[in-house]
Amino acid sequence: MPSLGDQRAWTQQDKVTFLHYLNSNKPMISGQVRQVSLNENGLAAPHAAWSLELGPASTTLFPFSSGGGESPARGGFGARALYERHLTPWLRAYAGLEAESLRQARTNGSSADLMRWSVPAGIEFALVPLATPQTRYVLLRVGLAASQVSGAPGSDFSSPIVGTSAAWDVGLGYEWQIPDSSWRINAAVDGLRSMGDRDGVGYYGLGATAALVRTF
Repeated sequence: MPSLGDQRAWTQQDKVTFLHYLNSNKPMISGQVRQVSLNENGLAAPHAAWSLELGPASTTLFPFSSGGGESPARGGFGARALYERHLTPWLRAYAGLEAESLRQARTNGSSADLMRWSVPAGIEFALVPLATPQTRYVLLRVGLAASQVSGAPGSDFSSPIVGTSAAWDVGLGYEWQIPDSSWRINAAVDGLRSMGDRDGVGYYGLGATAALVRTF
């Protein structure tokens, strides 16, 4: 039986299980049942679930330019927070904020500590693999990421990434729902490609994230 304590977090499988229990003529179990609001037709009003996601993140940027001499900006420790709106059981829209440290080599051989702020947004497909429980999902994200990198003058680098930019963002991950709860855990990798070049310099990016998710 699914938990009666948080019915908003029920999956479609949880709802089917509960209906089968009601149709079995077994005694009703004890517990607090949430009052469901009805629309003008006497039907339960639909509820669009939403989630908050928080966890560590790290992204390394690989600049490229026609002049060569590129030095990657290696990712350090960071964090990301996302808000997700569940459009369908398998489709979500997301937006959030990510902050992390970067380190890139200057032309004089020293290293510069940079700070990257990013605003990712897009859509996420949550697909259930065949022959697996309904509480496990393969995640596929497609979106954009606007970012600001600061911490040193662009003239310090052969291929500077400092300043404001935007990038395409594609991610692949896996998610587990904690049984009988509205909590989920996921991990993912993201690939970035800058949208156009700024002063002849573009970049690719590779990131990794993990998160704890709460569904409401």
